Amino acid sequence: MRYPILIILFLLYACSERHSESWIYAIEPTGTVISSEEAYRHIVDTIFYVQIDDSALIPSLGGDYHCITDNYLFFNTRQGVLKYDWNGKFLQKIGEIGEGPKEYCQYPNIAVDNDNCCLFVYSRPKTILVYSFDGILLNSYRIDMPEDGNYPKHLYYYDGCLYFFYTNGLGGDRDNYKPLFCVIATTNGTILSIRRASQEKVRQTSYKLYNNLSANQTYSDSFIFWDLFNDTIFYVNSEKVNTAYLWKKDNYRVQESDYDSLGNKRLFSLNLFDTKRFLWIFWTSMDVSDLSKKSMTLYDRKTKQIYRFDNLYISEKNSNVRLPINLSTYMQYKGREYILFEMKSKDLYNIPGALRWGIDENDEEGNPVLVLIRLKDE
Repeated sequence: MRYPILIILFLLYACSERHSESWIYAIEPTGTVISSEEAYRHIVDTIFYVQIDDSALIPSLGGDYHCITDNYLFFNTRQGVLKYDWNGKFLQKIGEIGEGPKEYCQYPNIAVDNDNCCLFVYSRPKTILVYSFDGILLNSYRIDMPEDGNYPKHLYYYDGCLYFFYTNGLGGDRDNYKPLFCVIATTNGTILSIRRASQEKVRQTSYKLYNNLSANQTYSDSFIFWDLFNDTIFYVNSEKVNTAYLWKKDNYRVQESDYDSLGNKRLFSLNLFDTKRFLWIFWTSMDVSDLSKKSMTLYDRKTKQIYRFDNLYISEKNSNVRLPINLSTYMQYKGREYILFEMKSKDLYNIPGALRWGIDENDEEGNPVLVLIRLKDE
């Protein structure tokens, strides 16, 4: 009886494997259209505002909004890496911009290790600087990053590894290289893996269409990344790469025949992130004349429903202010989920309590405000 039992167990295992693979969800971008008010009810718990004081006049917070700790906010600005408290008060500058051995390039990539209270600064092309949260330089070392490709858009730290994600799937100037997606390294600079596309570049002339695409951290132990070349959304971590979702087969997919002209049904993702309940995909048409038409698709894993809304704004309650959520990022903080983005102070003037520091009379727009939307905990 031993061998028949083993055979039965093997068949059951094989069936279970086939079953799990068949459950990869194919995303249909066009779902049930809902209003921004309905979207608000689906996703928003509370909205918080952190206005940055005017000790240093900065036009932007740099986009690395994930560099947030229990006590500090680190922003990658044109003046360097700046540290603030949760009230938006400027505390100090971390390191210096320059070409010296203890300096970093302008607009480096940054990531935080909360457990060890240190900040990683990637200075292009091949240097990592490690600072304490108090700005003390702890270490500096070389990292053997690939020679080709554009510089990475985002740097993340997770569970002892550094994750470098590239801005698009089109690679750099060398046609003989397949495009870079991500590089994973240890915190001492040892490269663990380099992930590339399975195909060559679609075409260099379409580069500008994809330059916003990157990766975001998920609600679990992975990052989520969209592969332009086979229309697959992947989960990525230091140990493996798993298929998470697919684009549904239709006219949405990029074709080789699109080299000279883009079909107006072709879609590509501007941004995406995966929360406990929803997969968020911000997308637009690949028709260059139609790039102003942007939408968001929400896949609700709880109800297995697809929702879509074309107005990529959340209207703040009791005001006429609309919050643009299409250029946002995702993070978890103290057990809750948030999407984050920045706005100018002048655009939030009518929201009570949003502008802690007011607006300087010599600065009509005011310094940026970090907006945090806490998601419903369902």
